[in-house]
Amino acid sequence: MTDYFVLEKSIDGINFTPIANIDAVGFSLQLTNYSYKDFEKSSTVNYYRLQQFYVDGNSDFSNVIVIADNNTSNQEQIYPNPTKGVFNIIYAHNPSSTFSVRITDSKGKTVFQRNDIQDQYVNCSLLNFAPGIYTITVYDDTISSSQTILLKK
Repeated sequence: MTDYFVLEKSIDGINFTPIANIDAVGFSLQLTNYSYKDFEKSSTVNYYRLQQFYVDGNSDFSNVIVIADNNTSNQEQIYPNPTKGVFNIIYAHNPSSTFSVRITDSKGKTVFQRNDIQDQYVNCSLLNFAPGIYTITVYDDTISSSQTILLKK
């Protein structure tokens, strides 16, 4: 039986800090919804996870979820994020032009580069790379935009 939850937040997807303690309803045969509003966004991308504590003292972590600020001007969508290796990029661009994708690791080394992409949909793989934070830069002749992705194994 669940005793309480701790909501944790991160700006890098690795280092989490508790931001709220939420009491659990306890035993229930009905679906129970919980919510929390984070008024202090620390970046354009925030990572959240929930730690569930049981009355016996044990605990479990939820999957990490990513919340991106919808007010950014990014023309691309990257999902799923976090990823276990394979992810997709959708880039809203002029269909008569091309764009490029560059992926760099946390040290700034380019680990993937693809140029002259005409489709709006690109499937990418980081299956052969170490877990961590990678930066995805999508660019064309007029604009460049970057987002981070968390690779988990």
